[in-house]
Amino acid sequence: MIRNVKLEDIYELAPIYKELYDDADIGEFWTVENAQKLLKYFYDRQKDLFFVAEEEGVAVGAVMSNLKPWFDGYRLNDTEIFVLKNINISTLLKNCTKNI
Repeated sequence: MIRNVKLEDIYELAPIYKELYDDADIGEFWTVENAQKLLKYFYDRQKDLFFVAEEEGVAVGAVMSNLKPWFDGYRLNDTEIFVLKNINISTLLKNCTKNI
């Protein structure tokens, strides 16, 4: 299921975000606290563009973005998508969209 984020989701999502960046080996060293700050930034800025993916009631990832005015209208920017490593993204998307 995909749903809009709730403030309390940030505490469940932050460790997922940190773990993914720890394993990415791209020179970014996140703490859970800093991940919470980033997720709270997205929540405060545009929570209607912050979605949580759940499996069996447990958060397994998220999509978050901002909307900014541009010369030809509005555009999404600074978009991030992250999902637990052990989750099959194709299956997750199939399950999340089957009732649409």
